Amino acid sequence: MQVLIVEDELAIANAMACALESRGHTVAVARNVQLALALPRPDVLIADTELPGLSGLDLLEQYKRSGLVPRTVFVTSNPSLADCRRALKLGAAEFLAKPFRLEELVSAVEQSLDDLNAQFEQSYLAT
Repeated sequence: MQVLIVEDELAIANAMACALESRGHTVAVARNVQLALALPRPDVLIADTELPGLSGLDLLEQYKRSGLVPRTVFVTSNPSLADCRRALKLGAAEFLAKPFRLEELVSAVEQSLDDLNAQFEQSYLAT
């Protein structure tokens, strides 16, 4: 699965990338929204809600406008009810507060894979 991590804290981004790559996922990392938009659309987006310039929420909004909406997991060190509501309205799958365990992140990403497989199986049942 193609995963894009948009996180400005390099140590956190690298830890997330290593955990996901060890599970067989292909991971790209961007430090801001502009760099993320230059990359191919991922299957799963992991984005910080607090980035320099545009936020991860703004990134998902831009993907949504273009019709290319990846499954999304938001991470944040300052969770707020407003951000959580906005994330849900945009269709986010998960909202994790830092610090979180890497197992929680892996579970959120792989749950997305299970959901995608279930959707495929429901659409193309063998007869």
